[in-house]
Amino acid sequence: MIPKASCHMMIDDAQNINERTITFVKPETLDIFAYQNAWSSIQIFRNKYLVPGIMTAEDFQYATPKIKFYDPIVPLLKYDSFDMKGLCAEPKDLAGYLSEFFKLLFKDAPGEEVVVKMECTFSYSLVPDLKDMPRIKLPVKLLAPTPYTIEADKQPDFVLSLSKVVEQWKAAQNPVINESSQLNFSLEVFAGNNSLRQMPLFSLGNLYISIYDLE
Repeated sequence: MIPKASCHMMIDDAQNINERTITFVKPETLDIFAYQNAWSSIQIFRNKYLVPGIMTAEDFQYATPKIKFYDPIVPLLKYDSFDMKGLCAEPKDLAGYLSEFFKLLFKDAPGEEVVVKMECTFSYSLVPDLKDMPRIKLPVKLLAPTPYTIEADKQPDFVLSLSKVVEQWKAAQNPVINESSQLNFSLEVFAGNNSLRQMPLFSLGNLYISIYDLE
């Protein structure tokens, strides 16, 4: 354990610690879409503070080169499901719910570039009262990976086009509508940097809204 009075870890203390934990000073300021990756490095300094609180002249300081991983790491936030009903005080159309969702998702990363991929299905249960019965799933629309520059308080273009296709599908297919009927979306958001695009930043398995909650 590091002595509380010390502001630096001494080598004798470090050698007795087998596990390393990384802690961010202000984690609430880190947004996964604003930063998108991290690249850690380590460097050892010697003689930097021979006198406590007073930095030694640079000519008498020694340091190793920075050692870091070959590639930056890409974080991943993964969630199972989210009900869009709670996003709006009153029922809205599909575009309204999706717009509110993405506005909240991207609110701390204006101007950043991401790539969005979505798949929409329509699902329902033949016997709504039997909660354990497997749901019937019908494919509706696949949104191919789509580049998007985040704009504050503005509806993404892909939201409107996706919503129109879903509404057209509903009108043409006339699917089963009962209390269990839902629109379900799987969502993946990738880093905007081309070299990192194959690695998702955010994954949501089931973003859904009940048909009865749509305007």
